[in-house]
Amino acid sequence: MIAPKFHPYILPNASPVKEILDGVFAKNPGRENFLGFPGFKLLKSKEHMAVHKRLPDLVIKASKLGRDYYEPDQNIYRVRRAHKIQRFIVRNGFRTLVVPEKHLYQHGGIWYVVAPKLPVNLEVSFKSEPGKQHRPLTPEEAKEVALVCREGLLENAQKGHLVRLINNDRVCLIDTEPGSRNFKKNYKKWTWIPGVKSLLKFIVAQVSTERLYLECTRPDSKAEVRKVQNGLISKHLSKLVALCAIPLIIALGALFVAQTPLLILAAQVLTGAAAANGLSAIIQLSGSIYFALWTRSEDGHDGIQN
Repeated sequence: MIAPKFHPYILPNASPVKEILDGVFAKNPGRENFLGFPGFKLLKSKEHMAVHKRLPDLVIKASKLGRDYYEPDQNIYRVRRAHKIQRFIVRNGFRTLVVPEKHLYQHGGIWYVVAPKLPVNLEVSFKSEPGKQHRPLTPEEAKEVALVCREGLLENAQKGHLVRLINNDRVCLIDTEPGSRNFKKNYKKWTWIPGVKSLLKFIVAQVSTERLYLECTRPDSKAEVRKVQNGLISKHLSKLVALCAIPLIIALGALFVAQTPLLILAAQVLTGAAAANGLSAIIQLSGSIYFALWTRSEDGHDGIQN
C-alpha cells in the first residue's frame, strides 16, 4: 500500500493513458527495465527509460531496481519531488524555470514514472562544448535554480539534469531524483545526536548550490549563486546562535529568581536544555563551517563533480 500523501500523484483510473498502459503491461507485468519489451523504444540507450509506440508523447521510467543505491520507493519520491518543485516555482513567481509534470503508474508491484516528452534543445549547452551553441545560465536563471537547491529540492544542478527547451528557451529541471534521501539514510544512526539532522540538510543545500556555481560560466550568474549561498550560511548560523543563546538566557534568569524547590528544579531543567542546545549548536557550527569551506576548495570541487 502507498501512503495517502502520494495518492494525488497517481494516474487516475479514468485516465486514457492508464488504460493503454494497463493493456501494454498486462502481458509483461513487473518489468524492471524495457530491454526486449515489445512496443518500447529505449531513450538514450537507457534500459530503464523508454517511449511506447502507442504513447509517443510520454516517457515511461522504470525503477532501476537491482542497483544497490536505489530502493523500491525511489520513483514515488521522484514524482513527489517534481510536484514540490512545481509548487515552489509557482509560490515564488519564478519566470525562467519549469519542471516536468510527472505521475505514478503501478503494475506488477513496480512503480513507474510517466512524464511528458519535452522538446529539449540538444544543440544548446550551458557550458562551452564543441559543436554546440553556448547559452549559459543568466543571472536570473542562476538565482532561481539556486533557490530551489537551497530549499533542498534539487541536488544535481549540473549537465544532464538541467536542459533548455526549444519552444520557450526556459530552463527545465528534468531530473527530480531525491538523491539526498540515500545520503541522509547513510547517517541515520547518527541522527540521535542533537543537531545532526539540521547539519545534514545544510550539507545537501551547500553542495547542490556549489555544483550549480560550477555549472555557471558568467561571472554575474556566479555572483547570484554566491549570494544565495551566503544567505543560506547566514541564516543557518543565526539559527544556531538563537538555538544556543535563548534557552541559556532563560535558564540563567530562572536560576537568578529561583526561591522554591519547584523553581530550582525548573531552572535545572532549563539549564540542561540549554546545555543540549549548546552541544547541538557546536556540532552544527563546526560541521557547517568545515563543509562550507570544503565545498569551495579544489578538493571539494573535485569531490562534488564526481
